Amino acid sequence: MANLKRIFLGLCLLLALGLGTAQADSTEKQEAVIEFLKVANTAEILEQAVVSNLQLALGTVYRNKPEIPEKLKQKTFDILVETFKENIDGVLISMAQIYEEAFTLEEIQEMTEFYKSELGQKILNKLPGVMQTATVMGMQWGQKIAAIAMERIRKELASEGYDI
Repeated sequence: MANLKRIFLGLCLLLALGLGTAQADSTEKQEAVIEFLKVANTAEILEQAVVSNLQLALGTVYRNKPEIPEKLKQKTFDILVETFKENIDGVLISMAQIYEEAFTLEEIQEMTEFYKSELGQKILNKLPGVMQTATVMGMQWGQKIAAIAMERIRKELASEGYDI
């Protein structure tokens, strides 16, 4: 992805100009995080997750708006995706900082090696689909539980003389 390359080049430029930490260990760690994010297909996975969640969210928004033409619904979805892609660099920079703070250099290197492995690559390939399915299942479960809870709330309020 062009954005991912741009963010990694930007981070490398910051390191090269000395705007990052002056310590060699820190620079090595920053470079390791950048490599990890590349190997883990972070930008692509993030994009897939966001697109999936946007589809679900817009489906919910438009469920009660049948008067809006499908073509316009698709256009709004395209605008959301385009806006996300234009601004992904900011979240990738933040993610890189989070990984750098949360993990040691050795841990980052081990994670990178794992994701280079056959099992790591399989996880990277399958995880977005698994997460999408789990998200849909979770939303359906949440709606079911919310309906049960609302019925219990209605009964409780009705017992006190209130109707909602």
